Amino acid sequence: MKRLAFLIFFSQFFILSLFADDIIISTARELIDIQQKVNEGTDFSGSTIRLTNDINLEDIDWIPIGTEARPFRGSFDGGGHWIHNLTVNVIGGTHAGLFGYIGAGGKVQRLGINAGVVCVREKANPDYACYAGAIAAFSRGTISQCANLATIYGNQTQANVGGIVGELDTDGIVEDCYNWGRLYTSKGDESDDNYLGGIAGVSDGQIHRVYVEASIEGNTIVNSGGIVADVAFNSEVENAYYQGNIGGDPYFYYENRSMKGFHLDGKLNRRGDYSIWSFAEARLPLLTGMPELLKGDVNMDGQVSIADVTALVNIILGKDNVVPYQYDHVVANVNGDNTISIADVTALVNIILGRE
Repeated sequence: MKRLAFLIFFSQFFILSLFADDIIISTARELIDIQQKVNEGTDFSGSTIRLTNDINLEDIDWIPIGTEARPFRGSFDGGGHWIHNLTVNVIGGTHAGLFGYIGAGGKVQRLGINAGVVCVREKANPDYACYAGAIAAFSRGTISQCANLATIYGNQTQANVGGIVGELDTDGIVEDCYNWGRLYTSKGDESDDNYLGGIAGVSDGQIHRVYVEASIEGNTIVNSGGIVADVAFNSEVENAYYQGNIGGDPYFYYENRSMKGFHLDGKLNRRGDYSIWSFAEARLPLLTGMPELLKGDVNMDGQVSIADVTALVNIILGKDNVVPYQYDHVVANVNGDNTISIADVTALVNIILGRE
């Protein structure tokens, strides 16, 4: 009996010791504390920050984590949770995202941005480039198993805009990620050099096992790409898939509109590694280990309420301009019959009333 008690005590001590240096956060206030510490000079190198809950940043004007002078170099594990209502309106700066700058050795994983708008509204110096991405504006680190459903907006000239990262620099990696968020820019002239990419605006790093189902909107001058708009010579893009609408010049992207469900094209999995993908007939494949969407959360605010009924009715009536696959996947297909109809409204009402 004493031996069993000792083994239990030892195993608990061993498990706790594995995460002794971890920083556990679960609230918006704690996430803001991390942001403030990084931007004041603590790079968290060697530390792991673990998110244990979804976080709603509604009514918070988010200041990105990390700057070029003070980058984030730690590990941020989202634990498969979502950041809801991320609003980044950078005025007088150049980097917009949940993270502004991920330095070499930094890592962000298993995190989703559910809704919001990410934008550099006004630059401090019009001659500087600006960067906007849901997970990071600029990264020299690794971003893995992350997802974006927010809108990324390039409201400036010389804007590098990406669904996951604005610019992926040398040694940077994006892997096992997807983007459903809209990307667009409202400015354009012959000298703009704006780049809008479904995963990254500009890449000098490596992009593996990603897909994009999104609208990428620019004018005739903007450089647009389903995966990335501009790539350096030594960059690598593989196992990538894009489906959606591209405005401007579709400079660099992979496209295979016939890829559905089990008919997985080599462009997505050229090396035949199917272990990270899950499949459903007549659906696009999904990455396993990603943050899960909440069935019935049609307006993507992190909860199921009467507001979702209104949003669902608008979709059925064609009044809502949305990314089609986003709603076809799970959130609006409430009854699971693979169609969006009035039957889903009934199923949604039953969920809200606690009947299902």
